Amino acid sequence: LGLVSRSVHRGFNRASDGEAGIRGYGRTLRVLEETSLETDWWQELRTRLGGSSRPAHSEIDRLRTLLDMADLRLSPLFHIPLALFLFWDVHVAWGMERWRTRSGQHVRDWLTAIGDAEALLALSSLAYSHSGWEFPEVDRDASSIEAESLGHPLLAPDTAVRNDVRLGPPGSFLLVTGSNMAGKSTLLRAVGLNVVLGRMGGPVCADSLTIPPLSIWTSMRVDDSLASGLSFFMAELERLKTVVVQAEAGRGRTRDGGEGEAINSDAEPVLYLLDEILQGTNTAERQVAARTVIRRLLASGAIGAVTTHDLTLADAPDLAAASVPVHFTETVKEGEEGSGLSFDYQLREGISPSTNALKLLRLVGLEGPAEPGEG
Repeated sequence: LGLVSRSVHRGFNRASDGEAGIRGYGRTLRVLEETSLETDWWQELRTRLGGSSRPAHSEIDRLRTLLDMADLRLSPLFHIPLALFLFWDVHVAWGMERWRTRSGQHVRDWLTAIGDAEALLALSSLAYSHSGWEFPEVDRDASSIEAESLGHPLLAPDTAVRNDVRLGPPGSFLLVTGSNMAGKSTLLRAVGLNVVLGRMGGPVCADSLTIPPLSIWTSMRVDDSLASGLSFFMAELERLKTVVVQAEAGRGRTRDGGEGEAINSDAEPVLYLLDEILQGTNTAERQVAARTVIRRLLASGAIGAVTTHDLTLADAPDLAAASVPVHFTETVKEGEEGSGLSFDYQLREGISPSTNALKLLRLVGLEGPAEPGEG
């Protein structure tokens, strides 16, 4: 016992480190094994659970019992007599080794099956909770994303404002302009979240949604990093480079000469969503850089949308021909009863005719003396 106890206890400690995550899975596996659903997916899942000589839930329960028996070492009053007279630790360790030989190689499949079932149940719960949502059509021959009455899935139904949206075909991009707080970023997030839900097989917050098979790459909510010495502008460039590399890989080519790693291994077409790109530099260079990125994305055959405050971003002839301009706007209320801005969050055609930065400045009380030369 003295020769083996140290190595046995090391094995017990390794087993105990991961026990919290596996103790509760016995009941879950029992439900999965005993539920009868006549679908190919469910039959395949039950096959994955049947790899061991015993039912998966019984094996997890047996492992839990062995772990409880090993935990007796934490109570010396009970452990020492059992260890001395019954060689308790040796028998428990032997039981664990037999369990690992019999079922250890199947545990990963069991846990993966639980994760798959949990994901499916999450989608079914979403469909049950939102009976007004529709399932999308994934059309392999489609070249555009077409949505009717698309809303943000995370907004309350009485709050979300829905819009008809179309992105594509390749060679074009949706150019979204509008004033601050008008809804540009929310539109991009609504598109991205609904496409992700649709590709997962879940319902979407829309009356209808048609999407081709594609992967999604975004440049949104980019942050700088003091720890990495990365400025906001460089963080944006790194993110944009990733988007461009994946878009070009989506058509089976890349122009980075090994500098960028293509993660899009399935070579699916790309949906890109770029929110206020390259804010961290001066206006002149931002415009040139943003146009360069957009041109490469257009050449890659990807489809997507770009939001911007720069109303002249697409003034270049080639970008003007490729852009589909839409905008959000606001209503200004000024008078004796008070002043403020209100938004209807309705998408309109064309470039935004107004801005509101100075109006917001006045509304928060930061209006100052007029600039020299102003009336």
